[in-house]
Formats: sequence, C-alpha cells, structure tokens
Amino acid sequence: MIRILWARGAVIALALLLNLHPSRLGGQGVPIEWRQVHLGLEVTIRTWADSVQAGIAVDSAFATIARLESILSDWRAT
Repeated sequence: MIRILWARGAVIALALLLNLHPSRLGGQGVPIEWRQVHLGLEVTIRTWADSVQAGIAVDSAFATIARLESILSDWRAT
C-alpha cells in the first residue's frame, strides 16, 4: 500500500513538474523537444536550453518516467 501511495505521489509530482511552461517567459529562445513513448503514449519534453546539462536532465526525466512505468504497469510494447 505504501509503495502504491509513493508511486501515485511521484506521478502527481512529475505531472506538476512537466506542466511548468517556461514558454510563458519572454526571451527564452527556441525550444528543443525530446520525445519517447512511455505509459502507452508519446511523452514530449521541451527545454529552452541547448546544453549538455539540458540533455542530462531530459535523460534523467525519461528514466524516471520509465521507472514509474515499471512500477505502475505490467504492459510492455511488443
């Protein structure tokens, strides 16, 4: 039960984090998009920073989503 509550809280926190829209701020430049399929849908992450750190952060975010998917779902694409 605790594991389910933790996973549910993590999904909510991730959804809130990914729902932040830096595009509302002026002068941010052109967004760069990364896309992967997780949880049965295409997940898009946009950054407004063209740097190695942004790539590392996006890789970490997709890894977190994949980890949550492994906890929350037993479905796997074939």
